[in-house]
Amino acid sequence: MIGSWNKQIILFTILSGATTFAGLVATQKIMVAVFIFPLMFVAILVYADMDVRIDSSYTLPERIRVGDEFDVAVDIRIKGGYGLVNISMPVYDEMEITVGTNVHIFYKGFKERRETVTYHAKAMRRGVFPWSPLRVDFSPLIGTGKSRKTVTETGKTIQVDPEVKMLKKSQFMIKTRKLKPRSSTTRLGPPTTDFESIREYAPGDPFKSINWKASARVQTRSGLLVNQYEREGMKTYIFYLDTSMLMRRGTEYENPLEYAISLILSGSNYLISKGYNVGYWPISSRMVRRQDFVVPSSGTDTFNQIKKILLRVESSRLITSSYPVDRTMARLVLETKARIAIVTSIDERNKILIEELRRRLISLGGIVTTVNIRPEGIVARKVDERLKGFFSPALMSGRKNSYMGDVIWDPVNETLGHAALKLGRLSGW
Repeated sequence: MIGSWNKQIILFTILSGATTFAGLVATQKIMVAVFIFPLMFVAILVYADMDVRIDSSYTLPERIRVGDEFDVAVDIRIKGGYGLVNISMPVYDEMEITVGTNVHIFYKGFKERRETVTYHAKAMRRGVFPWSPLRVDFSPLIGTGKSRKTVTETGKTIQVDPEVKMLKKSQFMIKTRKLKPRSSTTRLGPPTTDFESIREYAPGDPFKSINWKASARVQTRSGLLVNQYEREGMKTYIFYLDTSMLMRRGTEYENPLEYAISLILSGSNYLISKGYNVGYWPISSRMVRRQDFVVPSSGTDTFNQIKKILLRVESSRLITSSYPVDRTMARLVLETKARIAIVTSIDERNKILIEELRRRLISLGGIVTTVNIRPEGIVARKVDERLKGFFSPALMSGRKNSYMGDVIWDPVNETLGHAALKLGRLSGW
């Protein structure tokens, strides 16, 4: 390109000079004005060959939630040069641009050019994602200058938090449907004034806890029923998450894994607010690393630890031959008689493994509830919105193999709150 321009400049200068000389010899003043044109052209070339200076700044969010919409803005300031400017704005994986575009092209004239470009996007999936670099390409239209590319590394990440529903205590049944083992006061903590259930009298129960009205209505072996109250801050609940490939069935942004994470976080937030010790464990065929699980505890720090791990959870590509219970989990279940929710998506390929895992946890003393998240409604809705209702749990309950589990959740036809309600009733939240 440079050699081509040099030839054109030399030829144009010779022709312009010859024309001007002929005008002077012929005493034609109008032809002298032609001399101005090459001077202007040379001035344009000189300006176009000036060093191009590109300054940029950007505005990027650092933390949002799944489903949030936000704006990304880039300010560009360009001095010198004459040509086209191509801007590629920063983006991150797992987002959808709803308004505008992240690529912009505009014209840079003789004046300094300032431009603010934006786009509107929506976060589609939880995780921690790096922002891509900001790229600015300048291509000169005239002159001997070369194209220039500027790449600015943002060095920033965006944290997309999963959706967390604020569950209320009034949503759940007061009386659990499952019997609970009796444990010492030192293990469960002192009783509170929050009523939990009515059970048969056992030796050692305080006299003031007898429910005389209920005892008069119901015949039992001991003849008495007592009120049982929630214990303060010492109940243990563990969420056990299946991370096999079956949890990816559905779409990239909607699948059992994503819904399971929202359910676990919502349930953890609710139980911690009630004073439970809450933990998290991944179902894995290998030894679980310390950074992959959360030992049951209470408080905001525990919730943040669970959320931090779940932000980066991805499903594995292979279904394993077994789901062993690691030593740490086995010891916790034995010591605390923990209540456990196995959150999975059951298929012909893993139903036996899930049932074996359930039996092992029960043999250790755990109270286990299985949550089976069904993907059929997700896939059907993607094909045709009218098909999603054909895969609701009510219609598909006859399929005992893949529709096994204490709680069957079709997230397309049932809200997260409804699923948490069913789980809470069975688990005694």
